[in-house]
Amino acid sequence: MESLDRIATYSFLSIALQDPFLDACVPPLPTGDGPWNEARGLWEGLSREHRSRLFRDAFGHTAAGLYPPYETHYGQPTVFEQTDVLADIAGFYRSFGLKVDATRGETPDHAGVEIEFAAYLAGMERTAPDAEKAAIAHDIFVAFLRDHIGKWGSAFGRLLARNAPSEEYRAVGRLLDAFLGAELVAAGLPPVDAERLPHPVPPQPIEAVTMPCGDAD
Repeated sequence: MESLDRIATYSFLSIALQDPFLDACVPPLPTGDGPWNEARGLWEGLSREHRSRLFRDAFGHTAAGLYPPYETHYGQPTVFEQTDVLADIAGFYRSFGLKVDATRGETPDHAGVEIEFAAYLAGMERTAPDAEKAAIAHDIFVAFLRDHIGKWGSAFGRLLARNAPSEEYRAVGRLLDAFLGAELVAAGLPPVDAERLPHPVPPQPIEAVTMPCGDAD
């Protein structure tokens, strides 16, 4: 897939998975096979009000429990593990002088935020002034794909495709799964293995966490 089409797909997914009132419009998807054409047909021309209703139905407090859009809900059940993951993600953002906009009300591990950062890195690689800077941006992109969005995004996409209340968001889930699978292969990383995908794990309350050093007396 051409770099512009990749960036457009990342941008579409990022905005589709975030509150519609954070951005006025969804960027058009490139034409493509299967999930690309399906999502393009369902999302093209939707008003912001319509998107807002779809978003609330899909990611309201009760619905999103079936497909949590947060990395720390996939395989990091303790507060300590979640803190480590959030710190690592934030470190990627800080290395480019970026941080999550507090007005969004989201944490750094939200799928839409991670995908937005992947789009940013892909754009940096494409517009780099020389081969050395392009290689640096590419290496950071591959590391972020390997350690974060590529690690759990397909699991989230498959759950969204299976459980979202609207066909629009089920199509987003199918597109996310297919796109990340292609991105992993293109980056030279192991392909998605359905048997090894992480499953959502409800976070443990902090008082339920066992400290490795034992009880303090």
